[in-house]
Amino acid sequence: AENAAFAYAAATALGVGHDQAVAGLMTFPGLAHRMETVAQTERVRFVNDSKATNADAARQALSSYERVFWIAGGRAKDGGIDSLGDLFGRIE
Repeated sequence: AENAAFAYAAATALGVGHDQAVAGLMTFPGLAHRMETVAQTERVRFVNDSKATNADAARQALSSYERVFWIAGGRAKDGGIDSLGDLFGRIE
């Protein structure tokens, strides 16, 4: 939502009309590997967020869900994931 709001503001500041800016946002498919739905069942959505390679990026994705099963891997970054502690209650 923050990215969409910024894109809209930037487009309209450059003279793009409201309807055209909204149409552009509505047709943008999103970035590959960034909160990308890869499958869905009745109750479970599988989301690829492999672009979240640090705690700050992971925070954005994890904050989007009230309840999440988080599968994480890779090499630990400086600072680790301690800064995500306030979100651990929604991670199963």
